[in-house]
Amino acid sequence: MGYSMRFTAVERQPLPPFWGSNPASRTSKSAVRQEILAESISCLGLGLIGRNSLPFNFILWTLHPYHIVMHIESTDCLIVIDVQNDFCPGGALEVPHGDEVVPVINSLLGKFAHEVMTQDWHPADHFSFASNHPGKSPFETTELDYGEQVLWPDHCVQGSYGAEFHPELKTTGAEMSLRKGYMKNIDSYSAFYENDRKTPTGLTGYLNSRGFQRVFLTGLATDFCVGYSAIDAAREGFEVYVIEDACRAIDLDGSLDRSKQDMHNAGVHMIDSTAL
Repeated sequence: MGYSMRFTAVERQPLPPFWGSNPASRTSKSAVRQEILAESISCLGLGLIGRNSLPFNFILWTLHPYHIVMHIESTDCLIVIDVQNDFCPGGALEVPHGDEVVPVINSLLGKFAHEVMTQDWHPADHFSFASNHPGKSPFETTELDYGEQVLWPDHCVQGSYGAEFHPELKTTGAEMSLRKGYMKNIDSYSAFYENDRKTPTGLTGYLNSRGFQRVFLTGLATDFCVGYSAIDAAREGFEVYVIEDACRAIDLDGSLDRSKQDMHNAGVHMIDSTAL
């Protein structure tokens, strides 16, 4: 899976030069542009050019002082994953700095014509809650019918304040709100499938019926619900982008690095909001 070449060079603020391989000379924004440009080169059949080689740096130099940005089209959909009170500071399952995604996501909402939002929506007796497994504590694991399950603190209980969207998240433009994890005996990290990896939520059918081709994922948490959703979206045939600065991670025992590797292996593209 590769980029579809829907990019443009837009003159903005000058960028620093990209000569050599010294990481200190690169900003996170320039690294994102390098990633996009490298993919563009690959799409053009020049993938053998090394990212730190003279030819590649020459191409970057010829583009200076331009930014590489993506065109947002009518067949693109922004998916906002689980930006709920219980995943933000003070919540029952707080994602560190989870509330920091809200202004970034809000800034993106005006760029996309189509938005979908998801919510964890658990019954109080949900099997993923440690409180429903005597002798177990949060963040331990147990075996359920579909395999290993992390046991969580009670969170996003149906109808609770914790299950509501963050109060500053702009939700009025969402064309659909998908609730997941509402079946008692199975968890649902992904917006596309339950944790048995077989039971669909219906999101694929909705996106296909609307004619969407690319999906851009944001939200909480990078290494669980966002990551699982991104991999499943790629599995369903969508071109998938995770907007990293619009996500935050739990990072449970190295889960963030594992998730990023799994997304990379699935063909998911990691970008920054400045690329949009």
